[in-house]
Amino acid sequence: MLKNNLRHLFTHSFIYSLGWAASVLAGIVLLPVYSRYLSRADYGAIDLIQQSNGVLKIIFMSGLNIAVTKFFHDAKDDQGRSTAMSGSNIVVTFLGLCSALLCFGFNRELADYVLGGPEYVPVINVGAATLFFDITYMGLCTQYYVAQESLMFVKLNLVKLITGIIANLLFVVWNEMGAVGMLYGNLVSFIPVTIIAASRCYRLYGFSIDAHLLKKMFRYGAPMVPATLLAAIMHNADRFFLRAFGSLDQVGLLTMGINFPSMLNAVLLTSFNSIWASAVMFQLDKQSDADYQARRIATYFMTAYCCLQTVLGVYSTTIMYILVDAKFYPSHSVIPIVCMGYCFHAIYTFLTVSAFTRGKTHLMIYAYAFPVAIKALLSLFFVQRFGYLASAWIICATYATFTASCFVLFRQTVPDRIEHNRLAILFISCSCVLLISSYLPIKGLFIRAAIQSTLLLCLAVFLWQGPYLTDEERSYFRVEMNQVFARMGTLFAK
Repeated sequence: MLKNNLRHLFTHSFIYSLGWAASVLAGIVLLPVYSRYLSRADYGAIDLIQQSNGVLKIIFMSGLNIAVTKFFHDAKDDQGRSTAMSGSNIVVTFLGLCSALLCFGFNRELADYVLGGPEYVPVINVGAATLFFDITYMGLCTQYYVAQESLMFVKLNLVKLITGIIANLLFVVWNEMGAVGMLYGNLVSFIPVTIIAASRCYRLYGFSIDAHLLKKMFRYGAPMVPATLLAAIMHNADRFFLRAFGSLDQVGLLTMGINFPSMLNAVLLTSFNSIWASAVMFQLDKQSDADYQARRIATYFMTAYCCLQTVLGVYSTTIMYILVDAKFYPSHSVIPIVCMGYCFHAIYTFLTVSAFTRGKTHLMIYAYAFPVAIKALLSLFFVQRFGYLASAWIICATYATFTASCFVLFRQTVPDRIEHNRLAILFISCSCVLLISSYLPIKGLFIRAAIQSTLLLCLAVFLWQGPYLTDEERSYFRVEMNQVFARMGTLFAK
């Protein structure tokens, strides 16, 4: 059963990751272009608009995108599933329209407060239009998650990606419109995929609303609104603190550094959660050996996740030297710190399963509240003095605090669902490697890359030969690798 679930998770996660990987690859390829045509302030303004839209999405979606996954799976027939999906998307689209109109109505005030001046009103207006499509599209995408139609979702996002690239090149490079051009490209990318997803949703689920069902969905999802809002503050408030105590240039440097671990997080964790949180964790919870399977799934996923984030963090200076314009090079110091923070953060996926499978979503409010308070306190003391580097360390400290909060709140289920000792070895070893790489004084691209590679080799040897893996796992891995090499040899022989 474990192998079947792992195979199922891996297959769908891999398909979802293809869409994110394509987006990441396009972002990396175009990064030298964008970093040339956009200033640090442009990057800061774009990021603040995106983070502000993220907060408004949480408020106006009212937890319906989370509630619909549970009520879709709990429905006893096709009619019940159709009513849950259709009603949710109709309400979400209406709320998206309300959010956009509100931003248009207060565009001057938002420009002053968020970006620092009335000259940014056009940026706010484009961001408001994008917000409507973003909320609507996010609601519509739930139909693919709950039905586990990962391939269709990836195809749709590839259309969005290609449309966005063409539009961005047109507005940013050809017309040199700066930040507002980048936002126009983002707006244009949402239009075709929203139309496609909406027409498919109407065709499959119809157009109906059940007020009683919606009331229950709001009641289930409502606790997740403050919780998700606190999550958004935990993830993104650093930009706003930097804007308040520093400048848009500082925001741009932090954003550039966060981009790389964030893109890897999207490929790995977001893809995994697309199938885990929307379907598999509900199905797994009904199986007799759920605890055993959850332990192994958590360990194997976290091993891959932490090792890949560590690789990225160690090679940060080399990556930045090759890919970005010189004005953004100082951002390399942000990457290993944030990679470490993401490693601490990712385990929450498994610590909080009971919040969703057993209807304890209200506990998520407390899980986020303490880390947010820590972030605010640390930011007030350190951001003004140390700038974007302080923000990077605060991100890491906040994620570690969040993981501790989840462990304490959900400790009744944690002992059976998490292999604490093994994951502690993983976190400590990866953190040590990242910290060492952060303070390497060696100059020169090739010498530095060689030392970075040596660090990673030491980590790999320790995890393989040390106490982390069991003999059974080593043996199984050897067998699998021998089979892979045998297939490759046969393929080359032909």
